[in-house]
Amino acid sequence: MLTKDLLRYRIRTEKVYPGFVDVSDVALLALVESMHTLFSAGTTEQELQDTACQLGLDVHPLYAGIKKIFLDQCDLGESQGEVEIQRWKIIEEAQHLRQDTLLSSIAQYQEQVSHLLQKPTSQLQMELYQDLPQYRPLLLQAQHTASDWLHRYNCALIQGLLIHAKKVHLEVGPLSVAQRRELLRSLKFHRLLVSFPEGEWKSDAPYAMEISGPLDLFEKTTLYGMNLAAFFPRVLHVPIWKLQAELVLKKKPCLLSLTHQQGLRSHYTVRDHYVPEALPQFTQTFQEICPDWQVQAASAFFPMGKNTYCCPDFVFEHTTGQKVYLELFHRWHSSQAVSRIEAAETGKYPGILLGICKSIAKQKSIQDKLEKSQWFQQNGFVFTEFPRAKVVSSLLETRNTR
Repeated sequence: MLTKDLLRYRIRTEKVYPGFVDVSDVALLALVESMHTLFSAGTTEQELQDTACQLGLDVHPLYAGIKKIFLDQCDLGESQGEVEIQRWKIIEEAQHLRQDTLLSSIAQYQEQVSHLLQKPTSQLQMELYQDLPQYRPLLLQAQHTASDWLHRYNCALIQGLLIHAKKVHLEVGPLSVAQRRELLRSLKFHRLLVSFPEGEWKSDAPYAMEISGPLDLFEKTTLYGMNLAAFFPRVLHVPIWKLQAELVLKKKPCLLSLTHQQGLRSHYTVRDHYVPEALPQFTQTFQEICPDWQVQAASAFFPMGKNTYCCPDFVFEHTTGQKVYLELFHRWHSSQAVSRIEAAETGKYPGILLGICKSIAKQKSIQDKLEKSQWFQQNGFVFTEFPRAKVVSSLLETRNTR
């Protein structure tokens, strides 16, 4: 993302207007192509800067920002293994010369060292420190078209602005179950503080949420701001969205407004929606033994307080209209199992069942909770790889008769 000194924007009547670049601009595309060639050469950062200066690239007003985008995609090459040995050899030879010979000036001393080691002074100076970052070659890890690099620049510009956010209001249009899960998974992964409105998140309607910004917190604002910025490209995977960020720039409050219509493009990979192989068999078996219940993938969503939310995997609907939701906890999201049971024990969410994977049910903290929770004994079960239809149907029938 772009640092504060590289951000290009204007503020008018307390509104922020980002300085987006035209991804089809011929002159900009030529600049990016030239920089791509330089970064692909495997030179050091200093050599790259010298070449860019010779070619006149560094005078372009966007050079520093685009350079930052390229640098973010570079790794440093390994230094030669004998650098430390070579360094001590140069130092020892120079030390012996200084002790044994009376020299009149630094220039004469450098000349004598160069003659002794049979290398120019400039080369000796570089060999002393060639294991430092500025002397190690840049290895470009990403290969994109010139327009892709410019799209990445526009995204990085917004990421840099969001570092200065107080609050972010995000509204997303109708989403599929997979898209919703991906968005919520990203919010969890980046540990963002989110406030959700009361009520169910319906698949056929827009949904709004409020995300706290780093300037709304009392501590760890830098890390949180980086997390918020890293989350933003995931928003760009949503087909329809609106974002309003309350920023503080130049010590003044201002508002940044963005929508999907501005054509911003994410550089993150879209994750495929995983469908377990056992799902079709589970659905078929369940319908055979429970004809009074219909099962399908759930699209409901339940905020459960303390910045947690329940995304059920299945919804079971009885012929009477009763709905029961089932959420499954696998090993990759075991951290919320105990808090989910505690939330359910409050009695505020009567229509939820929990399935806990056996691999995490063995963990001491979770095992203790499962054994002591009367709610789980009545509304939960432990499964191995995938829930058995007979276990779920038995639990539903037991609930239906209580």
